[in-house]
Amino acid sequence: AACNPYRSTDIEILERVQRKFSKLAPELKSKPNRTAGNWNALDVETRRINSLVLTEQSNVDKQTNNLTFRMENMDRKCWSHAVKAGLELQCSFNSSTIEINVSFESNIM
Repeated sequence: AACNPYRSTDIEILERVQRKFSKLAPELKSKPNRTAGNWNALDVETRRINSLVLTEQSNVDKQTNNLTFRMENMDRKCWSHAVKAGLELQCSFNSSTIEINVSFESNIM
């Protein structure tokens, strides 16, 4: 299912990932406003959601609490990082596509 920028659940998923990602990634933590290399697409807000397009999304796997989706950054920035903490977040940015696999603890989702 494609992302709908007017569907509150899609916005909440993106905002939840953005909050966790920007808190955990060391490169983002050290930057003012967490805009690593002008990577402001991570500031996912309703008014800016058109800069980040969710192109593919699967539902949360109830057995493993995994959520996998793909986002496309219209600014075409490239950056990569993998984070493991209370949740596991792995991002690989290739050209204009970001693939993110998020594993949440059961109490987060």
